[in-house]
Amino acid sequence: MSEIFLTIHEPDAAAALSAIAQEGSAPLDGFEIRADAIDPDRKGIDLAAFRKATDRLLVHTRRSSPGQARFDREEAERALASGFDLVDVEWSPRLDPEWVRLHRDRVILSHHDAAMPELDPLAEELRRFGAARIKIVVTPESFRDELRILELVAGSSAAGDLTAFGMGERALYSRVVAPSLGSRMTFVAREGRPGAPGQLTIDEIERADVTRPGRGYAIFAVVGSPVRHSRSPEIHNRIFRERLLPARYVCIEPRTVAEVIDEMADGHPLAPLGISVTTPFKKDAFDAGKKRGWRISPEAVRASAVNTIVMTGGPGLAANTDVDGFARLLGGRPSGSRSVAVIGAGATGRAAVVASLAAGLDVTLVNRDSENGRRTARELDVRLRSPGRAPIEEDVVIDTLPPGLIDDWADLIRPRRMFIESSYARGTGAFATAIRREAGLQIHDGIDLLHAQAVLQSELFVRAIQRAVRKERSEL
Repeated sequence: MSEIFLTIHEPDAAAALSAIAQEGSAPLDGFEIRADAIDPDRKGIDLAAFRKATDRLLVHTRRSSPGQARFDREEAERALASGFDLVDVEWSPRLDPEWVRLHRDRVILSHHDAAMPELDPLAEELRRFGAARIKIVVTPESFRDELRILELVAGSSAAGDLTAFGMGERALYSRVVAPSLGSRMTFVAREGRPGAPGQLTIDEIERADVTRPGRGYAIFAVVGSPVRHSRSPEIHNRIFRERLLPARYVCIEPRTVAEVIDEMADGHPLAPLGISVTTPFKKDAFDAGKKRGWRISPEAVRASAVNTIVMTGGPGLAANTDVDGFARLLGGRPSGSRSVAVIGAGATGRAAVVASLAAGLDVTLVNRDSENGRRTARELDVRLRSPGRAPIEEDVVIDTLPPGLIDDWADLIRPRRMFIESSYARGTGAFATAIRREAGLQIHDGIDLLHAQAVLQSELFVRAIQRAVRKERSEL
């Protein structure tokens, strides 16, 4: 199981020691002390004080900046003499291999790269120095690059010496999946104090089940941009745990959803078996499913948007469980509700319209007078009304816009019986206005919708897991 280290990236030694004390109850194996942040001018700090502050593993790290020496042997030896368990030494062709071999059991030989080099030759070069641990952190430019990182980890896991993952927001997948494949160390951040771009927090790794072994597990993911705020990992990982299913659910933030779909369709063993698709990729996922000739659910066809893709052993299945989520919420609407105003003509708005029509409601689409709004209203055969100064007073109002986009006219939203907000954000914009209405108003926010749509989505994921397990058993 991967060791979890919390990166202590504070402005001075006092703040760093305070951070260690504050995180004393966190589920950690140790702390990485970033000397380049705490002591940037190399004035020298009391390293022994860190040893006294915790009985957990301690890693001393100094990241170099352009023009700086890459390795300070004297500082590294002081850290080891002060009781640090490990020192992170940046690899350089000029590094003395004899020194590394002398301290091999206490050295992490690392390479950090703002690009995406060839990984196998790099790992071979680092191993040549004889350190017991090597660490490779690179910057993927595509989802395929993330899979290259994971391929390196999976191929090296027997050696037990490698830590590898990606940097940046586009490297979320590798950061979460690599530990389950055998990456030796995982580095996490305190909230608001990342030590590197894209570093996950303690809460995020717990929601993603990073500490649970995952080799042989089916992987599922939410794909969007941005996506780190998503609550989907929390929901689906809980379901997987409760049902004792060999699966885990993570985040992917690619440039395009096609990058992910291509790897899934090609059957890459480290690609997800299924994905949830969120903003801004739902229309692109629909187009990709059509292009590949996959099975597309009637709801997805009607909405021209896909939020769920699962691989079935044959053609992929593309569905829209947002429609089912809205239908579940609308099914509990107060009696007498006959009209609905759907605000926004994006993919989520289209799903809301499709569900409202299926529920027999009289639908008005509220959207600025744009080509997209006119096309959506025409294709779904509903009225289009531009936002203006006239109140929106239908029985049900569904807001599918991101928070803040309608703040300047939110006071005109006056639902008579039900209000549904697709955003997670409570207390902002139209939701804040609606919540202050008369006590009889039924209100749902984005969390309610997320749970409602996850019911069918989870069923599709579970079926995919069961198919994969049956296939694996039949091949034994």
